[in-house]
Amino acid sequence: MLSSQRMLIAQSDWKYRVTLESRYSKQGYDVTTVDNGVRCLLELRDRIPDVLLLDRKLLWGGAAGVLAVMNDDAMLQSVAVVLTGDAQDSSAPKR
Repeated sequence: MLSSQRMLIAQSDWKYRVTLESRYSKQGYDVTTVDNGVRCLLELRDRIPDVLLLDRKLLWGGAAGVLAVMNDDAMLQSVAVVLTGDAQDSSAPKR
């Protein structure tokens, strides 16, 4: 049996976070959720995920702060990142 892929969901909106967690858990992902940038970085360092769903407007550090740390850490550079949030936001962080 293949082990499930680890997914970290970093989402400020608790309703959306719970919805995403439920959806991806049902699809077989091993899901962990956090609600701010500080917890996201702690979780990234504690248990490196295969995929990070990252809220563009994440509280306490924001997506830009999380991505900056990830870019400077060789262990985190291979994590696939999917930004979530307002598609019209022109100030979206780049990785």
